[in-house]
Amino acid sequence: MEVNFSQNAIAQSKDISEGGICLITEEELEKDKIYTLVFKLPTDVSIKCFGKIVWSKQASEHLFEQGVVFWDIDSSDQKKIQDYFEQQGG
Repeated sequence: MEVNFSQNAIAQSKDISEGGICLITEEELEKDKIYTLVFKLPTDVSIKCFGKIVWSKQASEHLFEQGVVFWDIDSSDQKKIQDYFEQQGG
């Protein structure tokens, strides 16, 4: 899925969990920085929350993987993510 972060910068997600998301970006993001994240789950449910960069590693010559923990997420958006995982069987 596409994730909008940092004033309309777009990243691709590698995976998502109830606690966070892994983003693929063209530049390394600053560890511990908090970004506003806007994305749609595969079920077309919109989520808007904050995410804190907890790790970063170079994935290829031009791409970085960023580990992002959900930070200050609204309880209704957290529930949407939990519901998505329940629908997926885990």
